[in-house]
Amino acid sequence: DVTNFADGTTRQFNFTTGQWEVLATKPPEAPLPGGVSKDVFSRLNTIADNARQDENLKTFPSVRASYETAREAANKGSGPGDIVLMRMLAKITDPTTGVREEEFRTFESAQGALQRLGISLTKGMVQGDRLTESGRMELLAEAEAVYNQRKQAYDASYKFYEDQAVSVGGDAQSIIPYYVAPDTSAA
Repeated sequence: DVTNFADGTTRQFNFTTGQWEVLATKPPEAPLPGGVSKDVFSRLNTIADNARQDENLKTFPSVRASYETAREAANKGSGPGDIVLMRMLAKITDPTTGVREEEFRTFESAQGALQRLGISLTKGMVQGDRLTESGRMELLAEAEAVYNQRKQAYDASYKFYEDQAVSVGGDAQSIIPYYVAPDTSAA
């Protein structure tokens, strides 16, 4: 009798010696591009699928872009720049729901949209239809604080999936994009 074994060998029992004799061995699987086995590739693919569904990883590129836009708008020191700053603060604060552009067409409507997110402008922050310099800096500081919270959550999620990838013999860089945080020292 010839028997196929789980290790890929074909063996026949020799009744004279009382032992199994190897008749043929299954050739080793050729590694996939990148030098990983099909099993490792499959596991990395599952990890990548899970990472793509992670809200912290999914929303961070938008949060990062909104933060950079908020910094640029704050440096303009203009009424239109103030509206952009307020809109970007709203996007950073709530990245999963769409911030409607029409809510930020005027300075007054932008103030109302921020209040719905729990961000109120005090009298010292507003002068006419624009922010004061201190108001602008306070909103930028708020945007930076929320951005830093989102960055910490992103980093924690990235580390989680990176550890999973390493544990199966892969690396995170091949399955999860890493977004470098903007330099905040210039703000």
